[in-house]
Amino acid sequence: MQTYRKISQKRVGVILAGKWFRMAIGTVLMVLLLAGGWADAADTGMVSITVRASSDIRGADVRLGGIADIYSSDPVLNQKLHDLVIATAPLPGQSRTIDDQYIRLRLQQSNINLAQIKLDMPPTISITRKSIEIDRAMIERIVTDYLNKKLTWEKDRTKIKIVNVSDSLTLPDKPYTYKVVQPSNQTGLIGMIPLSIIFDVEGEPSRKVWATVKISVSTDVVVVQNPIARNQMISANDLEATHMDMAEVPTGYITQIQDAIGKRAMRPINPGEILRTDIIERPPIVKYNDMVSIVAETGCLRITTLGKAEENGRSGDRIKVMNVDSKKEIYARVVDSKTVRVDF
Repeated sequence: MQTYRKISQKRVGVILAGKWFRMAIGTVLMVLLLAGGWADAADTGMVSITVRASSDIRGADVRLGGIADIYSSDPVLNQKLHDLVIATAPLPGQSRTIDDQYIRLRLQQSNINLAQIKLDMPPTISITRKSIEIDRAMIERIVTDYLNKKLTWEKDRTKIKIVNVSDSLTLPDKPYTYKVVQPSNQTGLIGMIPLSIIFDVEGEPSRKVWATVKISVSTDVVVVQNPIARNQMISANDLEATHMDMAEVPTGYITQIQDAIGKRAMRPINPGEILRTDIIERPPIVKYNDMVSIVAETGCLRITTLGKAEENGRSGDRIKVMNVDSKKEIYARVVDSKTVRVDF
């Protein structure tokens, strides 16, 4: 019995020793594997660059950080790789393709040691520049909104017609502003007007489109119905009120019939002609050689004498008058058909 117990204990010791040895070996191998992985990740001399097969970018340059996932434990190198310009970006909304050899060349030109880089990329890389489309409908809205804020005429009398608009505009996908610009020689917003819309994009040259608009404003006008002779007094039967586009009527047009009644034509006026202030006048109420009372008045003193008009004059006109008693010529203002007043 004694011998059996000793042998059993010895075998148990050998078995346990073998089990612990296997566990120790497994642990050592695991540590070595993990340590190797950690060593690779922590190796400051190694860089990992994974280039995507296709990328969308916003800027004017293709930078490595915009088309690849980059890892480097060196922050300075990491930033340098991200900022590295690989190529010029395509125009907004367009694409271009570069190959893997071109990227390797750009890395070498930037003094990057390719032996220290784990570089993973497809043979060709497609790059598309993001864009914002400004279509014709949006251009029309911009112009219409601008004019609605700018125009001061009554809405129901005003009509805005878009005559022509530039083709759509493609902008980089960046913040932008715009402004509508009128021609410098345009005095008023009426008739045919060319407008330019300037888009300012952050960090990019300005872009411009054009639009031509016609602004019609309905206005009241007085039109002659019957022929009117020179110096003929104008009556309501000679005239007609109608509506016309303000851009198509002459300067000084008359809008109300009552403003013309009782006045006379300064020249012959034909039917269909728009009545203007510069072709009619108030008839004189004092005529040449008319006898009038000359009134001179100041404070409580009033002097009246007889005079003879030496000019025609309308109410309020200053005309030459001769004092009948003294035979002296003076200037007086017409009060009515029988009276003129001397100004002091």
